[in-house]
Amino acid sequence: GLRYKPLREYNVHLGVERLFKIGRRAEDNWLLRVLGSVADGTDVRLKEPLYNYTLLYVEGAHYTDKPSRSMLYGEARQGLTLNHDDRFFFRPHVFAAARVWSPDRDKSSLYEAGPGLTFSWLFNETAYSAPRSSVEVTAQYRIGQLYNRLGSAKKSDGVFVTTVLTY
Repeated sequence: GLRYKPLREYNVHLGVERLFKIGRRAEDNWLLRVLGSVADGTDVRLKEPLYNYTLLYVEGAHYTDKPSRSMLYGEARQGLTLNHDDRFFFRPHVFAAARVWSPDRDKSSLYEAGPGLTFSWLFNETAYSAPRSSVEVTAQYRIGQLYNRLGSAKKSDGVFVTTVLTY
């Protein structure tokens, strides 16, 4: 695929991707994508022990070939960043997320919300440079509704954990 960032000062990306059928549930298709985010408090603020944490992420996608369909995903988070020693960061937050398909052929549209906690650790610094690496772990208790194949709502509550290593 190809991804392009048309505006330097904004976190907006446009993408074109080619999907190849490898496996039973895979498909040959073209995917057009636009995504963007705004954030406050996700960056490192040295010597500032407590500050706001806000994140808004939106992604839209369209599969062009048959079966043609579109998807919209969004997630919003609001909380605080607690800075410990400019190396460890805790971000308690609440969030809301939605994934909507049109048409929803697999009945997998989802709406959810709940509490979360992100922990970040910065490392791999030298006496002459800032940390170049990090580990980030986000745990969220997601309370939601999954619209199943029968067309009725089904609870999809549970703990979800995401880990990102940047080296």
